Order: sequence, then structure tokens, then C-alpha cells
Amino acid sequence: MKNRLLVVDRTQYGYQTGSYKYVQYLKDKYDITYICFDQNKSHYEEEGVEIIYISRSSSFWKRIYTFISHVLDIIKRDSHDIILIRYFFLSSLIPFLSKKRSVLNIRTGSVGFNPFKNLLLDKIMLFESRFFDRVLVISASLAKKLSFNSYKVDILPLGSDILSFKSKDYSKLHLFYMGSLALRGIDQTIEGIYIFLQKNRDIEIKYDIIGRGGAVDVASIESAIKRFKLEEYVFFHGEKRHSELGDYFDSSTVGVSYIPMTSYFDCQPPTKTFEYLGAGMVCLATRTAENIAVINEKNGQLCDDNPESFADALKEIYLKRDGYRTSAIQASLKEYQWRDIVNDRLYPALEMVRDGVSS
Repeated sequence: MKNRLLVVDRTQYGYQTGSYKYVQYLKDKYDITYICFDQNKSHYEEEGVEIIYISRSSSFWKRIYTFISHVLDIIKRDSHDIILIRYFFLSSLIPFLSKKRSVLNIRTGSVGFNPFKNLLLDKIMLFESRFFDRVLVISASLAKKLSFNSYKVDILPLGSDILSFKSKDYSKLHLFYMGSLALRGIDQTIEGIYIFLQKNRDIEIKYDIIGRGGAVDVASIESAIKRFKLEEYVFFHGEKRHSELGDYFDSSTVGVSYIPMTSYFDCQPPTKTFEYLGAGMVCLATRTAENIAVINEKNGQLCDDNPESFADALKEIYLKRDGYRTSAIQASLKEYQWRDIVNDRLYPALEMVRDGVSS
């Protein structure tokens, strides 16, 4: 009989890549229950996994109360051996009230324009982590920034699967951005395309943008496309499920990992960087510490977070187009395969806590 694992993630199943991959590669080792909010998106099914959806209230405090109450009810109903929780505000109430062995998974620090608020929220996260038996953090730089004690912290990095098996024709500049639109400045990349085209009118280019953001984020992208008259080059598709992106991974040649160069993003490894490389795309990435650690001359080009630098980096990619190889780009990701990350890092950490060893 397999041990029972409860995965707690407020994001609807299938829409948070990390948790989705954890479940896929752990379901042969555990009987898994996944509890999440129903965000009114299409439901994923996962054979052998119980997925429990909780309706979202419009009130922030009521949402937290409802979610935690349902999680505690599930814990009381079933005898789970271990709980894996992706951090959210007051998530420490779950191990505190249930007295169950629990692992906290931290994928990001606080992100925003207000440094005082960021510091406060990071300190709250640090305090809440004390109620967990073990803490998983996305990068060593983030663990250091958050001042975690190393004795009960493991680094659980981002990863990717091989997302496309088609060789790329890098003479075609087919750019692709996917991910969050909030605070990312994606309109600057559109202006970068405009600058590039002013100097390189004969080069064929296409740019697909897929993601979710607030009304202001979406408006800034749509406005930039119109302002620079790029309707024939830049296409905004809104949000799509990860399973709907296969054609983009197959056809795109340049993945855009554009993240503002701020202190709160600097230690945040971008999921998209790994997924672009896993699809064999050249990665055009901003010069953050975590992107610098992954991007090299064989798999991409770095830029600053402004339109002019983005245009210059794109020109460099075009000039080097004959030197890129799909197999070499994907090989640069060999340390970051999801299966290996789950089997070699996540599973041992969960088993350590299940066995009662927390340090």
C-alpha cells in the first residue's frame, strides 16, 4: 500500500507548472489528493489522483478561511502521511492546527513596487515557515534573501520537460512569450520589436504573446501593438492552458524571458526560461542573476530591461542564427529535468519528513 500525500495549492490543478509536474511524477509513489480553488477554468483530470476543488469567495479573508477550513476537513477525513503546501498567507495554520507532518514549498518572494511591503511579507513568510518540518525554496539566492536557516531548507529548483522534438529553423525569428503579464513590462518588448524593425525591415519576424494579467497589463500590451502599428507582427492571445501550447513550442524559435531587473525578481528563476530551452528555443532573457546562471552563448542572449537593449539582443540572435542547434540548447537543460528534480530532490525531502527526520 502506498503512503498518502496531500498537495495543497490554491492555484487550480494544471495551471501551476511545478505542482502539476510534482503530481505527475509522484503519483506512482503516493496516493495523492490535490486540493485547490476552482478558478472557473477548464478542469484537468489526472488518473489515480483525487482532485478537490473549492469555490472561491469574493472576500479575501473569507477565501482564506474557507480554503484552510476545507483543507483541515480533508485532513481530518483522511489519514495522510504527509502534506506538501505551496506557500500562501496564513498557510502555517494548517500544520499548526492539524499537527501533521508538513513541507512548505516556496516558489517566490514578495513581488511588488513597495519595498516596505515586500520586506514585511517576506518576514511573515519566514515566520510562518517555522511551523513546517521542512522548507523547499526555489533557489539558493532566494533562500539567502529570505534569511532561512539552512538546517531545514532544501533547494527545489525549477525544471522543464523536453517540450518539443522538432528541430528549429533559427533563420526565422518567431518570438514567443508566455506567463504572467503582471509587472513584467511586456509592452517594452513590443517597442523593442518596433525598434528592431526600423533598422531591419527586410527580416521576417513574428511575436506571439500568451499570458494572464490585470486590465492595466492587458491594455498596455494591446495599446503598444496599436501605437507602433505592429498588428501584422505581434499577436496577443490572452491566457491558454499549458496543454494548448504545443504548436507554439514546435514553431517558435526565440523564447522571451523578459523580467524587470529589480531586487525582488533578481533571485527568482523564471519557469519560462527553462521551458523555452526545453523546447529548443533560443532564449532572449533579461540580465537577472538567475537568468545569468542558465543562459550562455549556445542557448541564448541576455539584455537589459529596456526596449533598445531588447532590440539589440534580438539582432545578436539573428546574426548568430547559423550557430544555434536544437539538440545543444536542450542539452544545456539536462540538470533541470522535472523527473530528476522530483525523484532526486522532492521525493527524498518528503520521505525524510514522513520518517520523522526534519533536519
